Order: sequence, then C-alpha cells, then structure tokens
Amino acid sequence: MKLFIFFVAIFSLLSTTFSIYGDEKVDCFDLAGQVIAHGNTDSKELDDFIQSIDPQIQYIDQVTSNGFHYFNSYQYTGVIEGLSQVLGTIEFRYFKESDLLLIADLRVKLKGKKIGTALFVKAVKRFPKTKIIRTTLGIDNYRIFMDEYEKSKNLELALKGTPAYKMRKHLGFKRIDYESVEIDEETQSVSFDILR
Repeated sequence: MKLFIFFVAIFSLLSTTFSIYGDEKVDCFDLAGQVIAHGNTDSKELDDFIQSIDPQIQYIDQVTSNGFHYFNSYQYTGVIEGLSQVLGTIEFRYFKESDLLLIADLRVKLKGKKIGTALFVKAVKRFPKTKIIRTTLGIDNYRIFMDEYEKSKNLELALKGTPAYKMRKHLGFKRIDYESVEIDEETQSVSFDILR
C-alpha cells in the first residue's frame, strides 16, 4: 500500500489525476482529504503528497503586513516565463487552548493549479489536533458568497457555495458554526468557523 501511495505522489508531479490500469482514476487531493478526514495528519502519505505537489513550499515564522498582527506563513515559489516569483501564500495562527487554526490570508496568483489546497494542507498538517478552522473569505470567495446569497437568500447555501468551504470540506472540515458567522459588507469580508 505504501509503495502504491509513493507512486501516486510521483505521478502527481505531472498531473493531479492519472489512470491506473487504463481506466481507474485517482485524484491526489482526494488522497490528502482522506488522510486528513481520518485524523491521520502525521502520515508519510500526506508528506509525500505535499512534496509531490510542491517541493518549493517554504515556512516563514512571524510575518506581518501591518506591524500589529503577526502570523506564521507558507509560501509557494515557482517559475513563470523564466522568473522565480511567489505564486501563493497562506498566513495562519494556531490557538492551542481551543485547537483553532485561524487562516488569516490565503492568496494565489496562479489559479486552477491547486496551489491554495497544497498550502492549506501544509498548515493543517502542521497542527494535527486542529478541530476548528476560522476562515475569512478573500475577495473572490466573497463575491461568490454574495452572488449566491442574493439568489437564494440562504446563508448556508451561500457559504457552502464558496471554493473556500469546498476545499475545507474536502479535507474533513464540514460543519459550519453558524453562530460564528460575521458578515461585514463595508470591508467585503465574511468570517466563520468550520469544525471537523
């Protein structure tokens, strides 16, 4: 089994989905989701998955954008058109007393390559006892949330329609704490807690 997962990780360098014996499809993000959902965030399989997706993820301690709030960070550096540049960043803080992981910011320049998911998995793996993820939607997710809310007038459908929620659900965090939801139209932000 471990040998099979190792080959999954190697092949995922070329594509996140590939064929086994010509017809069965395996998605490497499904693998990571299964590992996290079962609470096994210390597994070698997850390490192999992260490394296969991006060996260029770097941990940075105590970063700040305003001089007041400090977070830990992972950065993904890649090469586009011959230039090395930061293509994705996640900033987070873990609160041990409540096993809460605060995702302060998740930004990705290159969309559709699962960079955000790889960064998110790294942050969750760093704190395997995480029970709650505090999320603030970025502008793209906020727009999707508002569009869905305007159509349905349903908070649950609007939150669950965002890519941010779908990624967290895929990785084992499914239950929204609706009492934690904060919507600020002035700053165009929505914050909420998601539990395992």
